[in-house]
Amino acid sequence: MIRLIPDKSAQSVNTEFLTLQQEVQFKRITSDYASFERVSNENQNPMIRRLFA
Repeated sequence: MIRLIPDKSAQSVNTEFLTLQQEVQFKRITSDYASFERVSNENQNPMIRRLFA
């Protein structure tokens, strides 16, 4: 799930998270990356940026 937020401040992240939490039931939340996941993530970032540009 990808959300565009105005900035990287804790307040913006928390506000968006609370909004999202009302829409979706979470079982697990993680932002950790294993070394093998980082390459895939870095390859997807340009595609995601193009969607929001």
